[in-house]
Amino acid sequence: MGESVEFVYNSALKKVEINLNKELFEQNYLNNGTFLPDFQFSFLEPMPSFTHYKFTFYPLISYEYFNDGLRLGAGFWSGNILTKQYFMVGNFYYGTQSSVLGYKLKITNRFPASIGNYTDIELGIHDKDGFKGIQASARTEIIDPSDTSVRHNLFLSFNDSKLYDIDYHEKNMYEKGSYSTLNFGYTLKLIKMLWHNDLSFSIERTINLFNSEMDYTRYDFSEKFRYYISERSNILWDFYMGSVDGDNVPVQELIFAGGDIDPKHQAFIPAYRGSSAPLRKFSLNSGMQMLGHAHTKRVFLKDKSGYAMGLEFDLPYLPKVYGRMASLFDKPADFSKNDPFYEAGFKLGNQYFSLIFPLYISDPGENENNTEFRMFYNFTFPF
Repeated sequence: MGESVEFVYNSALKKVEINLNKELFEQNYLNNGTFLPDFQFSFLEPMPSFTHYKFTFYPLISYEYFNDGLRLGAGFWSGNILTKQYFMVGNFYYGTQSSVLGYKLKITNRFPASIGNYTDIELGIHDKDGFKGIQASARTEIIDPSDTSVRHNLFLSFNDSKLYDIDYHEKNMYEKGSYSTLNFGYTLKLIKMLWHNDLSFSIERTINLFNSEMDYTRYDFSEKFRYYISERSNILWDFYMGSVDGDNVPVQELIFAGGDIDPKHQAFIPAYRGSSAPLRKFSLNSGMQMLGHAHTKRVFLKDKSGYAMGLEFDLPYLPKVYGRMASLFDKPADFSKNDPFYEAGFKLGNQYFSLIFPLYISDPGENENNTEFRMFYNFTFPF
């Protein structure tokens, strides 16, 4: 029970401020005594506000090689990027070569529970790169009160996707189509002092809604185990297994050696460009991650089922060194019939930007060498 505070004053109060040191975040902007929250507008100001409902906007410029050419636009986010209370983000652009308008909007609201526990509700809509989509999702984070090192994450989402313009995409990696899906996922996180372990499972099923043209069920399983040798050095072991089954499976939902190609555009990822190419958003936690085999002449290495595992060493002052093996096959019963392929190399970067150099792949494409130069990169926004 908190103690009451009594104010003694001679004239009407103009302002009372608690949390003078800005140690607490504003959790609800709609209960401050006015119909609308107290807004704060800014330009190119990335820091969230401790006291106001903040609205910040910024210019966007990019280049899309296939169709749009130079893209000019603007983006914004509003609310608090940390607490996710009434948080909105949006991007808008105009393709100067195609005269096409594109956009992506998403709103998130967090419902806090007991300490550390919460549920995020999200609703998003986009029309970009010839792809229209609507997403609605709920994600719940649960921390075991008796052991805070154990965390459960539940995820449920609905997606309605329509690829109506194939000119933005590689023809053999995408196909036109309209389909709706339900996706359920679960992640168990164990966070100990010397090791972290993430185990995830996801199942996605098409549903007959909004003239859905596809019929498939997709399963993904992933595990990551990281052991800390010291504060600045660790070893990561990961495993991935996925399978898709159905009467009508779109090409973009198959299992790719380079990972899932994010057919629903749930993350900002640039399009594929030659031998020095960006990564797509991997399926589930990381997908197969056989990056060298997503080289421009091996990019179609895909099937209905697959597994992959890898080992990564992160030591101070040195690039990360990794080695991986994987196999693709038509159905789970055939997993032992195909010989696995291998890859090894090193990585540079941080949580937002990374460079990957596969120095060796076991089965290069025609007119390629096992050890020829390959480089991939990945850039993601923090929201």
